[in-house]
Amino acid sequence: MTVLNSESQSDPLHGAVMTLKKLVEHYIEHEISRLAFSTQCAYQSNLKSWIIPAWGNHQLEEVKAVQVE
Repeated sequence: MTVLNSESQSDPLHGAVMTLKKLVEHYIEHEISRLAFSTQCAYQSNLKSWIIPAWGNHQLEEVKAVQVE
């Protein structure tokens, strides 16, 4: 999966702490279109079915790789 260049975990427009759901929404709106259509479909399905329900309300600083694995 493509990694976003996120130097800060706060929302630069509003100064609020960014949740994983907000990051995913940004990714779908601005980044995912660079991928092949079939890859977009697969990523969106996984993000909406598994990632957002499980991790969407967590702040980025709360999510650690060990927890996700």
